[in-house]
This record gives sequence, structure tokens and C-alpha cells, in this order.
Amino acid sequence: MSRSWSPPFWWPTGGAAWPRCGSRRSACCRPSWVCHLLPKPNEPSRSCMKTSWWWAILALGLLWWTFRQAALVDIVRVFQGVRPGELLLLALVNALILLSFSARWWLFLRAQGYTLPYLTLSIYRLAAFALSYVTPGPQFGGEPLQVYLVCRRHRVPVASSVAAVALDRLLEMWVNFAFLAGGSLVVLGMALWPSAVAFRAGGVLLLLVLLPTLVLGALWRGHHPISGAGEMLLAWWQRMGRGRAEAPVRLVTLLGEVQRSEDEAIRLCRGNPRLWLAALAASFLTWGLLLGEFWLMAYVLGMALSPGQLLLALLAARVAILLPMPAALGTLEASQVLAMEHLGLGAAAGISLGVLIRARDLLLAALGLWLVVLLLGRPLTGRLLASTRQGMDWRERGWPLLRGDEPPSKPPNPA
Repeated sequence: MSRSWSPPFWWPTGGAAWPRCGSRRSACCRPSWVCHLLPKPNEPSRSCMKTSWWWAILALGLLWWTFRQAALVDIVRVFQGVRPGELLLLALVNALILLSFSARWWLFLRAQGYTLPYLTLSIYRLAAFALSYVTPGPQFGGEPLQVYLVCRRHRVPVASSVAAVALDRLLEMWVNFAFLAGGSLVVLGMALWPSAVAFRAGGVLLLLVLLPTLVLGALWRGHHPISGAGEMLLAWWQRMGRGRAEAPVRLVTLLGEVQRSEDEAIRLCRGNPRLWLAALAASFLTWGLLLGEFWLMAYVLGMALSPGQLLLALLAARVAILLPMPAALGTLEASQVLAMEHLGLGAAAGISLGVLIRARDLLLAALGLWLVVLLLGRPLTGRLLASTRQGMDWRERGWPLLRGDEPPSKPPNPA
């Protein structure tokens, strides 16, 4: 009699328990150490909830400490001097910044032969920002949405779309970290911060610059850094399984897509120097607008910052965003309080600046989430929300939902 079919361990089970190793109803081909590493039923949701509680407690503690540094009357007094015309000018500068964010992405798609409407890409980028904003870490998380929208709505191949988004983010990381490292050295030279703090911050940021530099350098030389590392990991997996653990089909397919995307990225890296000059110019334009926007926000609140003070405050804000806190909640406000107190402008000025930045980000995130609902439509959005409510782990939120098709509710019956 034929043995009953049991799904492999990477198969989505819709929240049901995974077959235990050695049980009669499962022919488990996994190594024993893999079974110990796999989460037990309901374990991912409990661990995620526990981690979320710790992040929430930390954020509330930082906010409590921040708002204790100044009286509410002083904070209200700072906002009383704001005029509607200044807020309108600030909104205009924000719109220009949002438009500049899509320049590199548009250039990389156009270099591959896909000329998409620039305003449409800006809308997609705002929707992706809304997802990245609530993701722990340095503003990542919306990139799969960018790939999905361009592939689904404009028929761009997956490899080309992934290559454009990946190069956009790599170049953005390189420019951001380079600017922050250079800013730390400038602050060190102007003696606006303790030398030990500025030197250590600059050293850490210089190390962070190396990561995108190494990846871009490998692509420039024709190597495949991501898929190559994945193939090495897959070979190690099979060696540890002593031939009993077969390569997951989805993982092999994913590595193939990554390799095709790297081929497109290699062609872009080695084929058109003018493309990279234009992308760098767009990055510098974005940073110029960010500096102008930050100075304008401080000016609206009654603070005329010098170039050195502006650089110090912006550096503190950007480093706070890099910390693994969703939406930089608490860290952003605390960073501005510390920076303004160090500059002698008072804690009320720092809290007011942090509140203004937070209000801007929340408004843009709300607009972006509304765009997500409009762009994805009700069916896919409903499935994503249902997945969140059920506490599904990463295996069930993977590529099938991104492609728009439901994972099978039960394994097929073999013939």
C-alpha cells in the first residue's frame, strides 16, 4: 500500500501544526537538528507578541523621558509662533522631496527599456514608504510592494523590477551612510560634539558604507553576491542533511529569480556610466532638499540654525531612524532633545521639532496606507489583513501572497 503524502516542511499549512519528526503520519526526511530548530505550533505568534511588547515598552519609556524634559507650556509657546504660510511652504518642499525619491528608480527602469510615468512611480514609492515606516529597522519593508506593483500593473519582468529596486536601495544606502559618516567627521572638526562620540559614530558609519560598496563592487565585476551566497547555504544545508534533505523547490526557484535579477544589475552596473552619474546627481539633489527641509522646519519653530548646528541635528535624527524601532518611535524625539540641549536651545525646542517631524511622517504614512488599499484592491488587501490577524509566520506571508494567488489549503492527493 502506498504511503500517504505528507507536505515538506516549507509547505504552508494554513496555521495547522507541522508534522512531527518520526510520527506515523509523516515521512520526515529532515535532519533531527532541523526539527529542533523549527518553531512549534503557535510559537511564532507568541514570540512576535512578546517582542512587540518589549518594543512598545521601550518606545513608551523613551517618550515618557522625552516629554519630562520640558514643560507643556514651553512646548505650546514654540508652536504658537507658527504661521499658515510657513506650513504651506513646508508642504511644498515635502512634495518636492517625495518626487525626488523616485528619480533613481525611474532611471534604472528606463535604462532597461521600461519608461514608466514618473508620477505613477512616485505614488508607488509613497505607498512603499507607508509599509517601511511601520517596519522595525532602517526604513525597509516596502520593496516587495514596489516590485509587485511594477510587475502587475506595467508588465515589467520580475528580474528587471527587482534589479531596479535593489540598485535603487543599494545606492541610497551608500549615499546615506557616506553622508552621515562625512557629517560625523565635520561635526568632529567643528567641535560641536564630544570627540569620542563623533569619532565612534563616524567609524561605525564608515563600516556601514562598506556593505553596499562591497555588493555594488561585486556586481560591477560581474559576480553574483546574493545568489552565490544562497547556493553556498543550500549546499551546506544538503551536506548537513547527509543527502536526506532535498532542496526546497521554492528556494531553488527564488535563487533562480535572484540570479536573473543580478544579471540585469550587472548589465546596468557595467554598461552605462552616465546612468550612475545621473543617479548620484539625483541622490545629491534629494539630500540637498532634505537639508533645506530640516532647516525650514527649525526656522518655522523659531530656531535659526547655523550650518554646523543643522548638520548635528539632522545627523542625530537620521541615526535615530536607523535604530531597530518601528517608525523610530521614541528614538527620534529623544535624539532631537539631546541635540538641542547640547546646542543650548533647550529641550522644548527639541521636543517641538520632533513632534513636527512625527506629524509629517504620520500624515505621509496615512496617505501611503490609503494608496496601498487603492492600489492592491480589496481582495488582496483583505487576505493580507486576515494573515495579520491569524498571526501567520513568514512561511505563509511569502511569495504566493505577493504573486496574488492563495496558498493551497490542503496538499494535493497524489495519483
